[in-house]
Amino acid sequence: MEYFLKLINDFPWLNIVFIFLALIGMFITIWLYFKGKIQRKPTYYSLTKNIIKDSNTEIKSLEFFNEYEKINNLSITKLSFWNAGKETICSTDVAPREQLRIEINSNYDILDCELTYQKNIANGFIIKKIDNKVISITFDYFDFNEGVIIDIYHTAPNGPYLKLKGSIKGTKIFQKVVMDIRETVKYMIKFTFSSLSIYALILVLF
Repeated sequence: MEYFLKLINDFPWLNIVFIFLALIGMFITIWLYFKGKIQRKPTYYSLTKNIIKDSNTEIKSLEFFNEYEKINNLSITKLSFWNAGKETICSTDVAPREQLRIEINSNYDILDCELTYQKNIANGFIIKKIDNKVISITFDYFDFNEGVIIDIYHTAPNGPYLKLKGSIKGTKIFQKVVMDIRETVKYMIKFTFSSLSIYALILVLF
């Protein structure tokens, strides 16, 4: 022990080396903790295409109706919803008084919805239009990188008028992903390729 104390006194720079190594060890410990931390992370991404705006279409003689009512604005939103965390999200994790749902601004209507992709059918996702303002989302469970893609037909001019709402235990808010075109391609390929699906290309070509 005395030898080491004498060595440090004779070579003060060793103190700096030891402090540096201690800091590196601390940062590695923190990094490994957060990397291995298991958490629920419900995440979504949406892309909207406007088909009809103020009754204008590429084909002048073409008109759209919904239950005999003329549609002046029509958009399609593709919404991807998945678990980006490594802890399973179960149906019992959804707060009974704050169910998972998609809502549209009160000035617009939801015309229809469709579950177009489900990575794991065992997840048991069910999408249901409750009324012209709300779509309910129910499921049994979904694990890391499992989720769905939902097509939503509505009268809003763009996507921000649609909101994914609900409360899942152990999470604060839904993480909304903002991507450029290259990130969109990477995500969709990663999300669907394991199921040998080419649906990944649809959001890019949509």
